[in-house]
Order: sequence, then C-alpha cells, then structure tokens
Amino acid sequence: MTIITEEKIKKPFDSIKSYHPKVLLNLIQYVHPQIIALILTHLEPAKASIILENLPFELMDDVVGRIAVMDRVSPEITLEIEQALEKKLAQSGEDSLDYIAVDGVENIVEILKHVDGDSREQILREIAGDDPELAEVIERLSMEKKPFRKFWEKLKGNK
Repeated sequence: MTIITEEKIKKPFDSIKSYHPKVLLNLIQYVHPQIIALILTHLEPAKASIILENLPFELMDDVVGRIAVMDRVSPEITLEIEQALEKKLAQSGEDSLDYIAVDGVENIVEILKHVDGDSREQILREIAGDDPELAEVIERLSMEKKPFRKFWEKLKGNK
C-alpha cells in the first residue's frame, strides 16, 4: 500500500512558483485578465500581490473583480494554461532555480525594527555615507512601507 503525502501531489502552477514575480509579470501582463486571475489564485498571496500591484490600474481592477467571483475552473483548462506559461518561461531564457529572490531593502527595514535606536541611527548614518538615496529609502520604508514600494522598484530599475 502506498501512502500519498502532500509533497507528492502536484498542484496547479507548482512549476512556476519559484519564479520571481517580475518575471511572471512580464509574461502574463498582456494575456486575458481571466488567465491572470487564474494564475494569481494559485500563487502565494505575497507573490500574487507584487504582480497585482504592478499591473496597470484598469487591468488590476478587472483581475481583482474576476478573482472575487471565481468559483471553479476546469482542470483541463488550468493544465493547458500552465503548460503554455511553462513554455513561455522556457523560451524566455529566465532561470528561476539559480537564484532566490531576496528583497534586501525590505529585509533590512524589518531587521532595523528590532535594533536599538542608537545602533539603528549609526547604521543609517553609515549607509548614508555610502549611498544617501538608499538610506533615505530605508528610512521612509521604516515609517511607511507600502507607499514607497513603487518608488523603490523604479529606483532599482525594475519597472
């Protein structure tokens, strides 16, 4: 008798979950909003949110509405879309498995929340000495994280 564990069961879009959200965004932003909605429902919420917030507003609104009313999808259609996306990823030359996406700025903001005030100020002064823009971004993100996400993305050159 074989016991099937959760790890052995392939879930829809498992093959794309290791890709950075920007890679996925570049591949799906021009497809039908229903397909984008289907893909986003199968990603981790954090990854799906990055893709969603970088869509044009009208498209974002359409995709959110479609996700909200989504009930069931045929497994055959899901598989067909997944295979098409896998093919596009293979053709794009993007290699998701060599790198793990790490957002250094967001990580340092979180780390600095746990550092005492004097040490935090010293760290920010050191960063400002090397890179004043980066220090300003970290300071702003520490206070209000969400409004500066797109600013930081533009600064990094990930449009």
